[in-house]
Amino acid sequence: MSSLDHFFLELQTLKASTDLEGLVAQFSEFVPHFSEISPENRDSNFRFLSQFSAAQREDIRAFFSTSWAKFVRGKLALDSIAAEVILIASLRFSGLYDNQFFAQHFEDFQTTYGYCPLELILDMDDEASGYFPGLFFMRWLMICFVGFGMPATAKLLSAFCWRHDESYFDLEKMWFGHDDFFEKSADLSLGALIVATEALAKELQIEVTMSPDFPIFYPVFPVADLPDEE
Repeated sequence: MSSLDHFFLELQTLKASTDLEGLVAQFSEFVPHFSEISPENRDSNFRFLSQFSAAQREDIRAFFSTSWAKFVRGKLALDSIAAEVILIASLRFSGLYDNQFFAQHFEDFQTTYGYCPLELILDMDDEASGYFPGLFFMRWLMICFVGFGMPATAKLLSAFCWRHDESYFDLEKMWFGHDDFFEKSADLSLGALIVATEALAKELQIEVTMSPDFPIFYPVFPVADLPDEE
């Protein structure tokens, strides 16, 4: 039994965890090439991912794809501690955790599937009242990109918006039609959020399934051209 197998065997005995971040940190040490980045260079937005070559990125993608197939899709409930550890790490290592990396690929998403005005949701955030629709929606959107892939995410958004114009996602209509779903999502684990999304999709009579491959959304511009983080 490998060290990784043993790690997940121990995770499966946990019913709850008070140190989920610690478990994700332990799992991250198994990710190929992560150990090559010194701790002081592991920034919280995971911008260090841009330092990896195409071959190294493929090693990372393959690692997560195998982990999903072996530990999540094959054996574990999505709302388990072990599945949550993989999902959190998957999101971080996807490259979408950084706002600028996300923005670059979200532009590609809009070019392919239609204009999606995030500002309609982000502008609803109200710090004074502690109400953050933008935060709820962005968390859902990113886990959908990683868990279902961009084509399926576009399919979900189309249904949520009752879309009639193929060039535009009416997020305002989506929010006021499904605000209860997104507000409740804030209290869900990533695994439970995927389960809830699948349930809503079924209710709306659309079929989506988790992607069999782990997508990576690294920047396509040269590392030397990376803009400074604001």
